[in-house]
Amino acid sequence: MSRKTLALREMLGGKVWAARAVEVVSSEPGCICLWYPAGSDFAVPTGYTEDRVLFHQNRWQIAREGWRLDVRRWERNHVLIVKDPSQYYSVQLFWDASTDQFLGYYINFELPYKMSTVGYDSLDLDLDLMVYPNGKYQWKDVDEYRAAVECGGITPEWAAHLDAAKQAVLTKIEQKQALVSFDVAEQYQRMHSTPVTFPVQWQTALQAY
Repeated sequence: MSRKTLALREMLGGKVWAARAVEVVSSEPGCICLWYPAGSDFAVPTGYTEDRVLFHQNRWQIAREGWRLDVRRWERNHVLIVKDPSQYYSVQLFWDASTDQFLGYYINFELPYKMSTVGYDSLDLDLDLMVYPNGKYQWKDVDEYRAAVECGGITPEWAAHLDAAKQAVLTKIEQKQALVSFDVAEQYQRMHSTPVTFPVQWQTALQAY
């Protein structure tokens, strides 16, 4: 069976800030599942992998100055991305690629998905929430999110939607509701570890609007 692959892009100021090569597991009106195994391609601004903290803290300033993209290989973890395309967050399930151990859920707050000529477009909104298998959770990048709101990188409209998304997720966690609608272990057994790559002409594909 052929694999349907596409680019999941982050669009910033009308340009591709980052992208991942993913495989479509399922695509329904209210739920998209994308598979991103270890060894798959991703693209980030030149210098990002050498100093992620600098790029994360100064993303909005760098966006004003311009950037170039480099293609890298995702390592260590397999990731299943579950997204209601209309919502301001995705649920990303992480497994250790070497042991198959389930590491937990990563709630990535982001813009709703939009279809593009090469896949889906969105934009990471800095704030993240790590939910561990035992139900405990930890906020990530809170200071970066606040700074992005203060500098205007994240608009008041996006922030309002993100606040609603935060409350929805926290309600599920506190009420011990499932973050995804399937059995995690069973779904993982159906996945494979073959990496997903960008098309040969990846530069054109990533930049196509």
